[in-house]
Amino acid sequence: MRNGLALSASQLAATVALSALLAVTLLASQPTCVRAQVQPEHAGSGVDALPGIHEVPLSVRTQAGLNARLGLGYGWTEPVLKMDDTHHRVQVDAAGSFTPVPWFAAAVRVLGRYDAHSGGVSDSGTLSETHVTTRATFPLSADLQAGAELALWLPGGSTVGGSFSALSGDLQFLIAYAPELAPITVGLALGLRVDRSQYAGGDPEGYSAADRLALGVSDSIFAAREGLAFSYRAGPFEWIAEWAFRMYFARIAESPMWIRAGVRYRPAPPLQLELLLGVSPSKRPSLAEDAPLAVVEPRLAAGLSATYTWATSHPPPTAANPPAQAPSPQADKPPARLHGQVLAPSGTGLAGATLTLRHGETEQTATSDAQGAFAFAASPAGAQVLRVSAEGFIAEERSLDLQDGDAPELQVTLKRELPQGQIRGTVRKFDGKPVVASVAVAELGITLQTRDDGTFEIDVPPGEYSVAVRARRFRPQTRKARVEIQGVAILIVELEVAK
Repeated sequence: MRNGLALSASQLAATVALSALLAVTLLASQPTCVRAQVQPEHAGSGVDALPGIHEVPLSVRTQAGLNARLGLGYGWTEPVLKMDDTHHRVQVDAAGSFTPVPWFAAAVRVLGRYDAHSGGVSDSGTLSETHVTTRATFPLSADLQAGAELALWLPGGSTVGGSFSALSGDLQFLIAYAPELAPITVGLALGLRVDRSQYAGGDPEGYSAADRLALGVSDSIFAAREGLAFSYRAGPFEWIAEWAFRMYFARIAESPMWIRAGVRYRPAPPLQLELLLGVSPSKRPSLAEDAPLAVVEPRLAAGLSATYTWATSHPPPTAANPPAQAPSPQADKPPARLHGQVLAPSGTGLAGATLTLRHGETEQTATSDAQGAFAFAASPAGAQVLRVSAEGFIAEERSLDLQDGDAPELQVTLKRELPQGQIRGTVRKFDGKPVVASVAVAELGITLQTRDDGTFEIDVPPGEYSVAVRARRFRPQTRKARVEIQGVAILIVELEVAK
């Protein structure tokens, strides 16, 4: 590229070496890293190896640990120079992220691209960028999370000093809807970009039209960043889509916009493979020598990437990963082994569930690990009863008949407990004066006494109930109460004096 921002081989090597050194430092600081063995509850990793679709980030919490991503992309731009020209871009990028705690993460991304032009257009060349990102998230409710992301990036410059003098940044505010009981995630990102790439070096007056097309330099410093992302998970597959818009205030109509869609596949829990296709519907800016500098994205793009996760976690329970049992020399078959997974209604693993396996008067217990997995190393032959319970879920029991040599794998999906409801009431005489009375709910075997002012409250599951009210010198009275989920039934009971 003539007088452009192409990065020299030595500068590119220095950038890659710096990123590799950072990655090694992060790995060395986490000696307890182990392989992630979890199907993600929310969307996978984006271009910076943090939760996201591609360019649009997602404010969802993840396991503490490390992610590494390698991507390869291709972009095509239609004739824009009126020279029967076409333009091709090949891009390679690598990113690594570090999540010390679930609510905070940092990432480094290095990308290099090569732009080639056909139709008699010269000035093909290479360019690189380096991005450093930090992100924090916090919950708003059980299904809604918010966050903020700060990213600094160095445009490729004609010199290292030029790159640092053009230091640019993005500040985005994020919100994500990620319901625990549904396989979808929806994310919204809004923020501000400060783009100082025009200061990276080179003489804009010397840029050719091909340079203006490929360099990605803008003389409009401020831009709004907007993005909308969607993810739907089905087993090992994740269908993804996003809309991203970098709206430069000086030329809104010509600002780069992307619509992307694709699929992710997890052949193993730590590994994410991705295919992504995209189109940029943006209006093309002028590339004339006297025109303002503007970012021009390829019209069509395709990308392949792979992301690998190392998650830091506590060692799994002994019962979940038992050592191999040597067969008894006296027995023809080894003892039965029972293993499997406890799942939430959404199909994700349920950690911390308690499992009890009863055989006659003997019991074995185990606790599911972070992925919901459990195992009983050795079980006596015969009839067994497996009970699975977890806080906030309805316990389930299964009858089993195990024989020596059996090793069945079970999947137990627990249903959530219905939220509690309440019956509230006041017992009084017809003239409004309170009455101290006993209140009984026959269906639950609950009996209590009202306060001195005649009021009472009873916590009950949703359902229909008969509420019996009795007091000395008054006729007893029975009222019906219907309680909805998380609802309150209110009763005003006026007692008649007995004669």
